[in-house]
Parts: sequence; C-alpha cells; structure tokens
Amino acid sequence: MGLERLYLLTTSGSYQLRIEWQQAVTGHWFAVEYWLFYLDNEAAWYTMHASGYIPGDDGRVLCIQNCFLYY
Repeated sequence: MGLERLYLLTTSGSYQLRIEWQQAVTGHWFAVEYWLFYLDNEAAWYTMHASGYIPGDDGRVLCIQNCFLYY
C-alpha cells in the first residue's frame, strides 16, 4: 500500500489499529488493538500514532513510542 497512501487514508477519518501475530514456537495467535491510529506526513517521517489500548489476547500491553514497537 505504501506509507503515503496509508497517511492519506488515516487523515480522511478515524481508524482503529489491530496487530496480530503468530508465535513461531507454539503456533498460537495473539492480538492487540488501539482505538485511534494515524500516520504523520512524509515531512514528519510518517510517524505512527496509536492510542486507546484495548486489551487483547496477548496478556500484556504493547506500547508504541517514537514509532517503535516494544513488547
């Protein structure tokens, strides 16, 4: 899709973010969700913003800070 198109899409309305992943060893699936998600423009290096954590089935909080994912 590309970052510019994702930026344009997320500035046209309100979007939620859902991240899903599968654990390699067990094959179990996990997910986290955020109520609000958007990207900044190219001048701001397409910085990703997500807020309003919705508890998922991962059992821990996935924090998004300075466009890096920590878990």
